[in-house]
Amino acid sequence: MITLKKWMDIIYTLVKAPITKPTEMGADKKLLILANGPSANEFWKNEKQAEKFSSYDLMCMNHAIYTNKEDIFRFKPSFFILVDPVFWGKIPEGEGNRKEYYDRIKNNVNKVLEKIDWKAFIITNYHGNITFKNKNLTVIRLNRNKILPEKERYYKLYKKNLANPGMDTVLESAIFWGITFGYKEIALLGTEFSMFKDLIVDQNNIVYNCSKHFYEEKLEDLSVKAVTKGKFGFEGSAVAYYLHRISNCFSMFFELRKYADFYRCKIYNYTPDSMIDVFERRII
Repeated sequence: MITLKKWMDIIYTLVKAPITKPTEMGADKKLLILANGPSANEFWKNEKQAEKFSSYDLMCMNHAIYTNKEDIFRFKPSFFILVDPVFWGKIPEGEGNRKEYYDRIKNNVNKVLEKIDWKAFIITNYHGNITFKNKNLTVIRLNRNKILPEKERYYKLYKKNLANPGMDTVLESAIFWGITFGYKEIALLGTEFSMFKDLIVDQNNIVYNCSKHFYEEKLEDLSVKAVTKGKFGFEGSAVAYYLHRISNCFSMFFELRKYADFYRCKIYNYTPDSMIDVFERRII
């Protein structure tokens, strides 16, 4: 059931929020969402694999925009999705001591975006000020109203970009955007999502995630986040906190598949070792 507060949020979104009204941008077209898992490297470096997706609109995301700058200018993606506010200069709460690091991310992104010399779109759910300047780029803003799809009629709110099922990752947002803006076929690549395989607990019970992307591998200390995110009730176990987040993420993929099925959008997962088990698998 949608509460009164949620209806007020929807009305505000409709009247004042800087969201983008959906259009059937994807009508009669196919979308390739290229995530940043290790298998994405094969797409960037293997011309034969890339050729198999030549008829698809290409979307890439996050740090790949500047870490993989040469390939970005070679492939000329139609879409860049950047949902984390850090890409636009917003420093996460409690991390003011890392301002220089986050400023560097924002500057790296802006440098690339300002040099794009083809028509493309930026997709984000950030509603604050975006400072880059480039007439070739159009910003598409997603809504930020989380409403779980208890009934299919809520999908109509999603399709109007007035609500969403509650995405926490950039991949979820990318899939949501593809369905909402009219694509009837979405391909996924670089979507291993094997995070729970990469957990490490040291002799001091400090929990790390060995984060693996095609452009880098790094250890992330999860214990700090588990403490600061105590509202989830997992203050005593960083592993429990992290697995809870992962579980929510996989559940959201299932909700997105139901949303896609409702609008007759087919989603195919081409990632060889992906742990996502709700989308039909395909071999390249």
